[in-house]
Amino acid sequence: MSDEIIELKAKLPILELLASQGVQAQKQGKGWMARCPFHEDNTASMSVDPEKNLWHCFGCQKGGDVLTFLRERDGLTHRQAVEAARAMLGQLPETKPVPNPARSTVPPGVDPYLLLDQVASIYEESFQRHRQAQLLMKARGLSDPATLRAFRMGYCTGTALVSDRDLLLRHL
Repeated sequence: MSDEIIELKAKLPILELLASQGVQAQKQGKGWMARCPFHEDNTASMSVDPEKNLWHCFGCQKGGDVLTFLRERDGLTHRQAVEAARAMLGQLPETKPVPNPARSTVPPGVDPYLLLDQVASIYEESFQRHRQAQLLMKARGLSDPATLRAFRMGYCTGTALVSDRDLLLRHL
């Protein structure tokens, strides 16, 4: 974990985060308790530890730190939760997720599922050509031809071969 993330989590106290989200924690003994926002909670089942900056719900078994809370609350990725925490602290404006660039590289008019199927076919053919890949799978207990076909076992040499690209383009 980067020092930046550790510092970010330390700067955003869990009790303040919960309060900003409408979750009111009450002091009970050494710790704090709150009604969990992730399930129907008639009694306070979420334990909050401000010293460790952690939370845990005994009802739904969810828990974690401030970033986990943000991820659970809004269905965010880790990166999005970090950006949301930064925005809460006034460090950066909250940003919208960047579209996946891989989606924009599929040529117009080409079915991405068909393209993926064709790529898988190339790797299947590569697996059939490379005895070393077959021996590796056999050593791992995967040698039944029917199983290898059913799961479309493939092999990538780790190099971008022009012949593989040409083969893919011929399939389109």
